[in-house]
Amino acid sequence: MTIKTGVQVNGASATWPFGRLTIDEEWLRLAGTLPPAVWIDRPTVTKVRTLRHLGFRGLMFDTADGRYNGVIVWLGSRSKVLDALAAKGWPVS
Repeated sequence: MTIKTGVQVNGASATWPFGRLTIDEEWLRLAGTLPPAVWIDRPTVTKVRTLRHLGFRGLMFDTADGRYNGVIVWLGSRSKVLDALAAKGWPVS
């Protein structure tokens, strides 16, 4: 499944709809026009959590070692993305 999103990777960002989020059971791929593509592997993610910043909603991916701390997915449709992640077995909080 691929969804249009906004993407932020270590400060570089692509606003909605220029980011793309692709989800399956083992990997999540974020790609945008400016930040490099990021592959997030499901086994290392302990929790997918939501955040709010200046009225925008996003997702962050917690791991034991913090490897995805600089990665944020900015959402147009939060429930669509959360439902898709949950359906694929991701630990959505």
